[in-house]
Amino acid sequence: MEQYFWQEPPADVAIYSRQVHVWRVWMNIQDDLVGELNLELSADEKEKAAQFRRDGDKVRYVTAHARMREILSKYLDIPPEEIAFAYKRYGKPELEPTINPSGLSFNLSHSEAVALLAVSDGFEVGVDVEQVKRNAATEEIARRFFSPREIEMLISQPENLHAKAFFRCWTLKEAYIKARGEGMSIPLHEFEVDFLSESQPKILDVDGDEEGLTHWSLFHLEPMVDYVAALAVGGHPVEMKTYSCWGWPRARH
Repeated sequence: MEQYFWQEPPADVAIYSRQVHVWRVWMNIQDDLVGELNLELSADEKEKAAQFRRDGDKVRYVTAHARMREILSKYLDIPPEEIAFAYKRYGKPELEPTINPSGLSFNLSHSEAVALLAVSDGFEVGVDVEQVKRNAATEEIARRFFSPREIEMLISQPENLHAKAFFRCWTLKEAYIKARGEGMSIPLHEFEVDFLSESQPKILDVDGDEEGLTHWSLFHLEPMVDYVAALAVGGHPVEMKTYSCWGWPRARH
């Protein structure tokens, strides 16, 4: 995914077999909109939102999950509040089969001002977005979660590029384990990614699993300044074009 643009989505959203769409959602909303978005959530989601101690965390959770429902409703042709989820063994959400006859898969990630939602028909997908924070991109954290080869690649970067390289590695690894749907049962340091490649990052090693090197495709994404994101797709995507990256909500004209 070398070139992409966050475009205005079409009025009628359609996804075809073996396509991937990525949606960028702005998380900064007016206070009076939070209650409106909260109405779109399920009882379980509302309960979880109420458990956040900080208002900012609650607002981000409500916004991300309500916007996710709005986007998924475009594909499913049902109201956002009627979308129902099931959960895999390690907690990855999926759409209830009764409302998902075509077998769409999706994955959500949010960080501060931005959320990303990946949607696919025919592929397992994982997405991760992080705000680039220099105080979090430390060598100590890298040595805890990265492989020795990844640490060497990180150390090789100029100081001014260190933080971005750190989060490029981090988001690729997170997107990969989210796509697999096995959570932290896959330790981050037990597989390696080539995060320095601008054109096509890739998995270098998956605990000796040769099939894992070819089954998964990785992509860098840059949703906005000072943010880094990654997409992992199970199987090589045959259609990843510029129109596959959209913004939500649709701009008002």
